[in-house]
Amino acid sequence: MSTFRLVCSRDWRKVVIVETRTYYSNYLEVTPDFDVENQVIKGFNYRIMNSMTDQLARWTSKPFEHVSYESLQAARLWLWRMASMDRLMVLNIGYHRPQFKAMHAEATSICLPKSYRSDMYWHDAMRIARHNPTTFLWYVREAGTWLFLPDEYSSTLRGHIKDSKHYEQMCYEWRDGTLYKLEAVT
Repeated sequence: MSTFRLVCSRDWRKVVIVETRTYYSNYLEVTPDFDVENQVIKGFNYRIMNSMTDQLARWTSKPFEHVSYESLQAARLWLWRMASMDRLMVLNIGYHRPQFKAMHAEATSICLPKSYRSDMYWHDAMRIARHNPTTFLWYVREAGTWLFLPDEYSSTLRGHIKDSKHYEQMCYEWRDGTLYKLEAVT
């Protein structure tokens, strides 16, 4: 006889199934294999853990050998629901905010990013949907974007502008309802 509980990460992207048996407990981490471009879960990944803090867990393709069907289905269902809520938030809120519209117009005009476009269309849009920031820094490079909210600013952050030797990047600041391009510091 076994019982289970789900322990969820703060960002919903990971669930640990703790299944208690008569003399021991099994721990199985379930994470979605997320297709960010299409914003859907295309599968799941599983790690067998010795405890909740196990950093050396092993990947497995046979989760049913470690936990019950019911607990695995509960974890998968929870991840599907959370992914659906995030997808709706991005599509219905993030894409329609003026911050994202300005970012999209600028990215289109400079034809960047060329790869890792999900950085902007998923991660940045999600952060804008959740926080609706009045100020932020936004870095655009050939391989993706970075969006930094004010509580993430630091002296090293502005140093990223200087670190443009390895790849071309552009830095923008959103303030007063406008996206301003910042000049590189040498």
